[in-house]
Amino acid sequence: MTCFIEAKVIGTSSARVKHTVASPSYKVKVKLLSVSHCGSSVPMALNPGDIVEITVAKGDRLRKGDTFKANAEERLRMGHQPQLLVFSYGLNKRR
Repeated sequence: MTCFIEAKVIGTSSARVKHTVASPSYKVKVKLLSVSHCGSSVPMALNPGDIVEITVAKGDRLRKGDTFKANAEERLRMGHQPQLLVFSYGLNKRR
């Protein structure tokens, strides 16, 4: 359940997210610039222009204004909206 996204960071959170991976993860709010290669089993419809929150599990901390490309994985959470999770990304532009 993944999609390839290109996004721009419009907000960051200083709080760390409790997660199962070894490195600390954090959340960022992004505006999706492009969305492609989504599998048919992806429950959350993602479209360019959408503003969503993603959890970044690894990598240097993204900053407001950064643009990046990544495979975003959707994880279902009982009683909540699906969570978008990025394990690695390619930085296009650092603000």
